Amino acid sequence: MEIVEEVLNNHEGLDQWFIDLKKWDKYEVCEMRRVWLEIFGLPRHGRSRENFKNIGELWGSFVCLGQSI
Repeated sequence: MEIVEEVLNNHEGLDQWFIDLKKWDKYEVCEMRRVWLEIFGLPRHGRSRENFKNIGELWGSFVCLGQSI
């Protein structure tokens, strides 16, 4: 608990990653979680929106296809 109090009081480094920091309450749950999947090694002929959608749906629902850098 001491470490939790210290982090909650001195969280300057965490401000770049989180909007709000507070103690966890067992009644608060996350209904949805978004993740970014990076797919490596997929052959060029397999790179279609439908294939990426099928791969994404292995973990949940597909939201969008991002641009390649």
